[in-house]
Amino acid sequence: MEKHVLSEATFCPMSYTWIVQKQLSCYGETEYMIEIKELDGCVSYGATYGEARAGLGEAIQIWFKHRNEQRRFHKTTKMKTHFIQLEPKMTKEEFEQINRRLLKLLLK
Repeated sequence: MEKHVLSEATFCPMSYTWIVQKQLSCYGETEYMIEIKELDGCVSYGATYGEARAGLGEAIQIWFKHRNEQRRFHKTTKMKTHFIQLEPKMTKEEFEQINRRLLKLLLK
């Protein structure tokens, strides 16, 4: 069985592709979400972009801990973000529509 070694680059947010989205929280307030594209379900949230970005390192560590997965990096891996994709924020109408659907599900 081949042993995988986690390097410092594994937990560096700059080693991944980010998807940044400004959205409404469940409380109707604006928040930022940064998702790591290569790590399905690895997400950091914050009231500001800075807060969401600051939480990325911890989010990556938790992602690897919970999934017990290891990722190898070649010596050629560069410590930079490959691509940042900005998604449009959720509109107030979309937010209200989702909440109406959720309310219907809860009242069934």
